[in-house]
Amino acid sequence: MPVTVRPSKQFYDKFGEQETNELVTWFNEIGSDSRAELRELNDRNMLRIDAKFDELKLDIADRFTAHARWMMSGWAIVMGTMIALWLRK
Repeated sequence: MPVTVRPSKQFYDKFGEQETNELVTWFNEIGSDSRAELRELNDRNMLRIDAKFDELKLDIADRFTAHARWMMSGWAIVMGTMIALWLRK
């Protein structure tokens, strides 16, 4: 949605109808170009953020798996030791 530029009557009187309308058209074109560039920049940033987020999720999943493996190993060792001590009596 282009921003409507409304020059004052003094502006029209000083520069004329045609030049003022050309200036308004130029401002609207610049605004459209800027919005398109901004939209493209936002899309690229969102892709970059999504990639980083996916990488972070994978890293967290890998760490959780490693910790779970160590916890289960420790639990198995403790339980094995307790059962061995219990059977020894």
